[in-house]
Amino acid sequence: MSLALCKNKNSGCSVDRLWRVSRLLSWCLLVWWVLLQLSSLVWAETSIPLTPEERLFLKQYSHFVAHAERDYHPFVFVEKGRARGYAVDLTNLLAERLGIGVEYVTDETWDEGVDRLKKRQIDLVLAMVNTPERRRFAHFTEPFLTTYTGLATRKGESQGRELDEFAGRRVAVVEGYWHYALLKEHYPKVVPVVYHDNLACLEALSAGEVDAALSSNPVLTYLIRSHYMLGLESRPILGSEFFRSTREGYGVRIDFPLLASALQKAYDSLSESELNALRHRWLINPVAEAASLVLTEEETAHLKQLKELRLCIDPAWMPLEGLDSQGHYTGLTADYYELLQRQLPIPIRFVPTKSWLDTLDKARCGECDLLSLVSKTEDRSKFLNFTRPYLNLPIVVATRDEEIFIEDVQQIVGRRLGSTKGYAITEQFRRQYPSIDLVEVDTVTEGIRLVAQGKIYGFVGTVAAIGGAIRDQGLDRVKISGQLDLTLPLAIGVRKDDLLLRDIMDRAVAALGPAEGQRLYNKWVTVSYRQGVNLELVVWGGLIATGLILLIVLRNRKLAQLNREILDAKSQLEEKNRILERLSTTDQLTGLYNRLKLEESFLYEWKRERRYEQPLSLILLDLDHFKDVNDRYGHQQGDRVLVAVAEALKLRARQTDLVGRWGGEEFMIICPGTSLYETRILAEALRVAISQLDLHPVSGQTASFGVATLHPGDSEGDTFRRADKALYRAKDLGRNRVVAENE
Repeated sequence: MSLALCKNKNSGCSVDRLWRVSRLLSWCLLVWWVLLQLSSLVWAETSIPLTPEERLFLKQYSHFVAHAERDYHPFVFVEKGRARGYAVDLTNLLAERLGIGVEYVTDETWDEGVDRLKKRQIDLVLAMVNTPERRRFAHFTEPFLTTYTGLATRKGESQGRELDEFAGRRVAVVEGYWHYALLKEHYPKVVPVVYHDNLACLEALSAGEVDAALSSNPVLTYLIRSHYMLGLESRPILGSEFFRSTREGYGVRIDFPLLASALQKAYDSLSESELNALRHRWLINPVAEAASLVLTEEETAHLKQLKELRLCIDPAWMPLEGLDSQGHYTGLTADYYELLQRQLPIPIRFVPTKSWLDTLDKARCGECDLLSLVSKTEDRSKFLNFTRPYLNLPIVVATRDEEIFIEDVQQIVGRRLGSTKGYAITEQFRRQYPSIDLVEVDTVTEGIRLVAQGKIYGFVGTVAAIGGAIRDQGLDRVKISGQLDLTLPLAIGVRKDDLLLRDIMDRAVAALGPAEGQRLYNKWVTVSYRQGVNLELVVWGGLIATGLILLIVLRNRKLAQLNREILDAKSQLEEKNRILERLSTTDQLTGLYNRLKLEESFLYEWKRERRYEQPLSLILLDLDHFKDVNDRYGHQQGDRVLVAVAEALKLRARQTDLVGRWGGEEFMIICPGTSLYETRILAEALRVAISQLDLHPVSGQTASFGVATLHPGDSEGDTFRRADKALYRAKDLGRNRVVAENE
C-alpha cells in the first residue's frame, strides 16, 4: 500500500517538474521571439548598409541643396514658398534615415534647376528622367516614380490621340524637359513651343496659342482640374513608342556618386508599409461617385443609330471575366460594364463566344462592337481601337509549391513555361524574354494543371487569372512564386471603323475615374504570394539569439520611440491643420463649400476668366416653400432635406463646377468656362434631379433656379445680382423652374 502511494507521489512530482520546465521553456521561447521581432523592427528602421566611404562623405557633407519643381503636381510642387508633394516627403524620409539635411530651392524653373545641377551649384534634382545627355553631368538612382506621358488638347477637337496627328501644328513643352529632344528627333513635323512650366503650357493651350501640351499625364490632369480649365482634357498618348511611361529617380551632381548610392540604399531600406503611406497620401485618391457622361447631339444620334452595343469577352478568364454555371456573364468586367451601362442611352448586349481566340475572330469580322478587357498589340490594332486603360495588372509566375521563390528572371532561363494562346501577355513575354522556352495553352486552367502535373516548370499570367484557376481547381500544390518586370495595361477594344464610338467609350471610362477599375479588382481578386526566404535575416536572427539582440534593442529602443513620437506629433499637427482648413471652407451640415469659400472662388474665377476672356456662369437656387417643411415636419427633417439636395447637386455637377451652400435653403454653383446656354441645361438637370428625390415623409420638394453669365465690363457682383434677379423671377412665375438672365 505504501509502495503504491510512493509511486503515485513520485509520479505526481515528476509530472509537476515537467510542467514547470515546459512553462519555463515556453516563457524563454516567447521572450526570445519578442526580442527577435523588436530587433528586426529596430534594425529595419535604423540600419542602412552604408560603406565607410559613404558614411564619411555624409559626415563631411551633412547638408544638401535640392531643386523642387514649382508645378509638378502631385509629385513636386511649391505652395506658399514651401516644397511639397510625394517626392518631397520621400526625400525628407530618406534624409532622416541618413541623418542629413535637405534644403529646397523653390523659386527656379526646371531649366534653371538643371543648369545649376550641371554647374554643381545644387546637389540633386527630384523626379528626374535618366537620359544619355543628362548622364554627362549627373548620377541617377533607380526610378521611384513611373507615370504615363500625356497630351492635353481642347475638348471637342477631332484630333488629339496621337502625335502624328499634329504635323505642322504647335505643341507646348516645358523648357528643359526631356520631351523636347524626343519631339524634335522623332516628330520633326510637329512644331514645339517652349514654356517655363506646365501651367504656362496649359494656359497657352487654353488661350489658343498652341494646339496641344505635352508632359506627364497625371500632372496635366491635376492642373486642369485644380485650375478649372473646363475646356481642356489630357489623355495618355496613343501609338508612340517614344512617349510611353516615364521612369523618374533622383538626379545627383556628377561629383557626388556617394550621395546617389546612399540615397538608393536608404530607399531600399524602406518598408512597403512606409511607401504605401506616402502613396496613399499623395497618389491614391478615394473612389468617388462616377461623373455623368455628357454626350453631344452628334454622339447621341450616333448611338441611337447603332441601337445597341455588342460586347464580347474572354469566357474563361475569371475572376476578371467569364461565365457562371448558368452561362451568364460574370466577373470584374461584368460589374464595370454595369456601371458603364448607366452612362449610355442604348443597351450593351453580351455576345457569347467559345474561347478568347473565338472572341478575337468575331472582333476581326466586325461581329463585336466592344471587347471588354484587352491589351493593345500590333496585330489587334489592325481591327481595333483602344480606350485609355482602366486596369493595370502585374505579370507573375506560378510554380509547384516546392520550387524556390523567383527573385530574378534569370532563375527561369532554360525552363519550360506556359502561357495562354492569343493573349497579349504571351506576345509581350516572347518579345522581352526570347531565350525562355514558352509553351502555349488554350486556357489558364489548362496551364495551371500542367504545372501541377510537373509537365512544365511554371505558368506566366496575371495574379487574378492564376489565383482564380488555383482556387477553382483546388490545386493547393501550385503557388505564385514571383513577379516579373512586366505589367499588362487593359482597356476597352472598340471596332476600328467607328472612331466616334471610341471617343464616347474613352470618355465613359474617364467619367468612371481611374480608381474604379482598381476598386473592382480589390473586390474580385484575393490571392497571396509565397514569400522567399532571406538567408541573411535567418543568420542574423541566430546571432541575435546569442545575446546581441538584447544590446541592440536596449540601445535603439529609446531613439526609435523618440522618432515615432516626433512623427506622430507631426502627423497630428498636419491632420489638425487639414481639419481646420476644411472647417474654415466647408458647410458643417451639407459638407459643401460655405459662403466664404464661394465668394473667394468666384472672385478668383472672375479675375481668371476676364484675363483669358473665357465664359463664366453662375447658378443660384432656392428650395421652394422650405419654411413649410420645417414648420410641418420639424428642423431635423428639414436638415435631412438639405443634406439630400446637397448630395444630388454634388452627384450631378461636373468636376470643374464648385458647389456650395449660400445660406439657409439657398445654394450656388460656379461654372467656369461654361456659356449661359450650357449652364441653363445643367440647371435644368439639377432641377429635375431635386424634384425626383425620395424624401419621405416630406413630399414634392422642388427648387427654383436663376442663371447668369459674366459680361464684358462686369464687376465682381454684377453676375450675382443678375442671377439673383433671375431666381426671383422663377419664383414669381410659379417656382420649380429655371430662368436665365435673358428670359
